[in-house]
Amino acid sequence: MTNDRVGKTASIGSGIAYQGVPYYMKQMNEWVRTFSQKFNDILTSGYDSDGEQGIKMFTGEQATKDEQFDFPKGYRYDTFTYEDFLQNGAFTVEVDNDSYYKLTASNFSVLAAMELDPSRLANRYDRGDGVEQNDLLEDLKDLATNKDKMSFRSSSASEFLQCVLSDVALNAQRANTFYQSFKDISGTIDTQRISISGVDEDEEAVNLVKYQNGYNLASKMIQTLTEIYDRLILQTGV
Repeated sequence: MTNDRVGKTASIGSGIAYQGVPYYMKQMNEWVRTFSQKFNDILTSGYDSDGEQGIKMFTGEQATKDEQFDFPKGYRYDTFTYEDFLQNGAFTVEVDNDSYYKLTASNFSVLAAMELDPSRLANRYDRGDGVEQNDLLEDLKDLATNKDKMSFRSSSASEFLQCVLSDVALNAQRANTFYQSFKDISGTIDTQRISISGVDEDEEAVNLVKYQNGYNLASKMIQTLTEIYDRLILQTGV
């Protein structure tokens, strides 16, 4: 490093304020992690119809082996609080931890045990309640619309998805309009280039007739002048 670089800010590339595919992938990944964490927390705090402790429902498929993530702890959201962040300045998640960081919209899945045995789905908070009690299921239902249960980007779970869908439609329309404008400009430029460098058969045919008529007139003029010179020289004796 040279001395003129000391104290300067280093950067790679330039920032582009455009809501493209990477932006929406990041938003959906964060939403899936948040929703899965909240949903699983509700399930694991209750009991199923057999009185067994509820199990998680949402998990992710591991990329390197045919297994699913366990998520034994909520490393992503409930282990570290905002107060922890203010006090320590940062928090660390180990690579080998099955944290919700590893969950994305791409590997998002339902726990295999839940698919094999749907009766494992928890439906009540109190083990002693009867099968008609469904207070836990009501909380799961409210999770989609109640901001107190889940708030993401100042919206409820369902509102955020609607906002994303609206943004995608709006940005897609803008992209299509830009593409059509670019296509029209490109077509105009190509047409102008062809008109300059190309050959118009009708125009060339008119030019050929014009040049032929000019040649015929020039030939007749030369013939007339030749006859004049002949008469002047031969018949006048000049």
